[in-house]
Amino acid sequence: MKIEKLKINHLENPVGFALETPTVSYKVSGAKGVRQKCARVVLAEDEGFESIVYDSKDSEEIVSTGFELPVTLKPIKRYYWKVEVTDDTGDKAVSDTAMFETARSGEWKAQWITPDTDKKTQVVLFKDIELKRKPKAARAYIAGLGVYEFYLDGQKQGRECLLPGFCDYDSWIQYQTFEIELKEGKNRFEIALGDGWYKGRYGINVDYTEENYGDKLSAIAEIY
Repeated sequence: MKIEKLKINHLENPVGFALETPTVSYKVSGAKGVRQKCARVVLAEDEGFESIVYDSKDSEEIVSTGFELPVTLKPIKRYYWKVEVTDDTGDKAVSDTAMFETARSGEWKAQWITPDTDKKTQVVLFKDIELKRKPKAARAYIAGLGVYEFYLDGQKQGRECLLPGFCDYDSWIQYQTFEIELKEGKNRFEIALGDGWYKGRYGINVDYTEENYGDKLSAIAEIY
């Protein structure tokens, strides 16, 4: 028996997502039996599962398509979890360890940066930070108005392009979380901003519109 495709809220090992209602799911293959008799979900704050947050014990209430964890999660915290399944023949298997990391919370301490340039100018914002020693871990939380790309020491971070993608800026502003590796000495952060759907041309015919949500490019970022 093999337990795979471990997901939380339909995401595999997500970092920096809001998970107010954490719901785990998984897939079972190669079982001797035809159905799941019971399952056990264990959640911990460490990869060695010494600091247990939740242990369902063997339960017939757990379903592989979605089981809501009755826990309150801490912000900016990494958790580890695994599943043990027993089928109707008594065959058992334990999954590999999966992880997820929760989002930031509360008000932003950083302020929006709006370049004082001609509004048609596409800009790159940058800041150098000097560190006395290499951090064990670091995260960058970034939002841009309109689209942006994030660079660390000249290297693009993340695989996505034109973040945050199309969204209704009147309703909410998306931010993204980047798991970054900083070094001792100087680290340069750069955010390249473009008009995108926020203030750029929208539509493909002669009736296109511009500046649907705003007329100034801006960005905000926090490093933890």
